[in-house]
Amino acid sequence: MTLLAAALAALVTAAAGPAAAPAAPAAGPGAPGAETAVAGSESAQLVDARAAALDELGQAVVSYPFTLARFESCVAAVKELRAAARGRPDLAQPLRGLGSGRLTSLERAAGRLESIPDVKAILAKHGLSGRDLLLMPTVIQSSRLAHFAVQGGRPPPADRSNAAALEVIRTEGPRVEKLYQGYAADLAALRKMR
Repeated sequence: MTLLAAALAALVTAAAGPAAAPAAPAAGPGAPGAETAVAGSESAQLVDARAAALDELGQAVVSYPFTLARFESCVAAVKELRAAARGRPDLAQPLRGLGSGRLTSLERAAGRLESIPDVKAILAKHGLSGRDLLLMPTVIQSSRLAHFAVQGGRPPPADRSNAAALEVIRTEGPRVEKLYQGYAADLAALRKMR
C-alpha cells in the first residue's frame, strides 16, 4: 500500500469513527461515559495529525521534481541499501518502513534516514536525499495508478498525482514498468528484513 493510500485509508477510517461514536456526556470526569469523551477527543487529535501528514505528503507527492534519471537513481540506491542491510539489523530496521505508509512527518523521517551513516553515504553516491527515498514509492505508485485511470478514460486525480511522473510513465511506460518491478521487489524485501 502506498503512503498516500495508507494515509487516505487511515483518514477515512478515523474520520468515520468520531461520527459513529456516542456524543460526549454532559457530566464530569467521573461520570459514566467520560472515558468515551476522552477517547473521542484523542481520536479527533489523531484525525487532525493524520490529516496534517496527509496534506504534507499529498503536497510533497504532487510537487516532487520527478525525472526518469532520479527514479533510476532511487532504484539503484534501494537495491544497494537492500544489499547493505542483509545481516545488519541496525541498518535493516530503519529501512523497513520505506513505502509502507507508516509516515508521520516527512522531514523528520528523512532526517532519521540521513542520520544513519551507511544510508547517507549510499544516498549521496546516487545524488539523493532521505526525502527522495521516502517520497519515490508514493510518487511512482500514485502516478502509475493515475496512468491506469487515464488509460481507462478517467482523468488523473490532480490532487494526488505527479504530472512529471505521469508524463514519464506515459512516454517511457515499458522502461518505467521494468524498473518499477525490481524497485517494488527490493522495497518488499527491505520491509521483511530483520
